[in-house]
Amino acid sequence: MLSFLISLMEQAEEKCENGATRKEWVMVMVQTSAEYINYPVDTSALSTMEEDAKRRERSKLRDLLLESYR
Repeated sequence: MLSFLISLMEQAEEKCENGATRKEWVMVMVQTSAEYINYPVDTSALSTMEEDAKRRERSKLRDLLLESYR
């Protein structure tokens, strides 16, 4: 589920201009996909997963920047 969420977040970066619109698009896509396969989704847990994924990506970018300065 997390890899699917990250994939949607990457797509949202290309499709949407601001963060609120990106998050809304990702949530709608997950909910629609879950309904299609009859999979129950806890939207509050999903939101937490999305925030965790964003933190990981920022951490990776920070580490890459730090490496480039060494």
